[in-house]
Amino acid sequence: MALAAEYSALQWEKVSSRTYERSIDDMERFFSLVGKGGVGATDDQHWHIAVIAKIKTTGLDLRKDVTTAWRTLRSINPGLSAIVQGDRLIYTVADEQELEPWLKETLQFHDTPSTSRELFPIRNLTGRAMLHVLLQTQELVLLAPHTHLDGIGAYTAMNNLLQALADASTARGPRLGDEVQHLVSPLNVLAEIPVATDAHKSTNQSMLGNWVSGFAGVNLDLKDTKQPCRDPRIIHTPFDISETERIVARCKELGLTVTAAVQAAVSIALRRQVKSTGTVQSAVTIHNVRKWIDKTKYPATGLVGPLTIPVPAVFTLADDFVETAQLAKKKYLEPEQTDLLRTLPRFWGNDMVAIMTSPPPGMQAPSSLGLSSFGILDAYVKPVYEGAAGGKVEVQDAWMGITLYSPDVLLHVWTLQGAMHLQCVYNEAYHEKEAVTALLKATEDELLQGLGLR
Repeated sequence: MALAAEYSALQWEKVSSRTYERSIDDMERFFSLVGKGGVGATDDQHWHIAVIAKIKTTGLDLRKDVTTAWRTLRSINPGLSAIVQGDRLIYTVADEQELEPWLKETLQFHDTPSTSRELFPIRNLTGRAMLHVLLQTQELVLLAPHTHLDGIGAYTAMNNLLQALADASTARGPRLGDEVQHLVSPLNVLAEIPVATDAHKSTNQSMLGNWVSGFAGVNLDLKDTKQPCRDPRIIHTPFDISETERIVARCKELGLTVTAAVQAAVSIALRRQVKSTGTVQSAVTIHNVRKWIDKTKYPATGLVGPLTIPVPAVFTLADDFVETAQLAKKKYLEPEQTDLLRTLPRFWGNDMVAIMTSPPPGMQAPSSLGLSSFGILDAYVKPVYEGAAGGKVEVQDAWMGITLYSPDVLLHVWTLQGAMHLQCVYNEAYHEKEAVTALLKATEDELLQGLGLR
């Protein structure tokens, strides 16, 4: 009965002639909290997501047609224009009176020669999604709080936007107000997240204890973590297509996933860099759970919100690279092989929120080196989008950044159009650029050497 009442509260409800509301669920509650995290004033920007596409267009007027495409994206993913207030998500229905201020607030054009990587991070103080268009470099920068997007969701939204742009010259525009039919419920409802049992709670507490203890192993060197945060920064390195093919082939030959191999590489690289003899490293694995959702009821194009589950994990570092990668693969698979994963949102929405808001006396949240693998992005972002009237959008690059205001470092790995990319995100208050650059280069070297490719 309690679960039915919760699911009911998480469904969108019309509360006035132009307003729909629902309660936020566990993962949204967690991301709402961490958005206010970091050290010092962050303007609630911690862990905000930016997804970027560098494009080349044919038969389109970028300034005019992007405006049409942005309106179309709102009709496809209206939840991106909702705002979190307390524990409620509030959406205001589009109409002619609302549309102009919404466009003014959420769509901005920039006539600058700077690239998106040079401009990162771009601020988003709207509390909802917004779009920046870099006219000279032809880049689209879609920004939103983590309550509105996750990694795969960001690329899904960008895919929707790029197709809308290709179609913009012939689009008649969505009927204002019709977009509310596309408001989507959160993970707890979509995946029917059950109530956690006492056994789940016990397992989770044990896992958290091991995770915190693991920070005594291989850990990041930090500058003073009590100083105010500064800007997050990105360091990026691509592999070429032939090198990527060799990495993938060698991983298959060894029975490894590319993600596990990269995890082993960065763990070993970190241990060498900090001159540690430790054999464990605490991090967080990310699991995309869209597979739990009935796509006949909820099309993939609408699943852009936080539909991934973080899992605290402790990785074992062996002396041998392949053994370390095999252990990492096993660690990534563990949550998928039990029923614990399905209840973990409950703990992020409650236990982790409690730890972050009221940490035990003397406890300071440890910094971590986390890995997020987005896989092959071509499954979400196509190389070319074509419209019925000849409009064409070619994608030359796509990547994602996170505005990180904590002492953590995030390593991202993805493959786009046959080439693999590695990227580190860090905050310059707590890490030197030279140290992060060295870590990324060492990760690349360890990966190739460990796989026997160098």
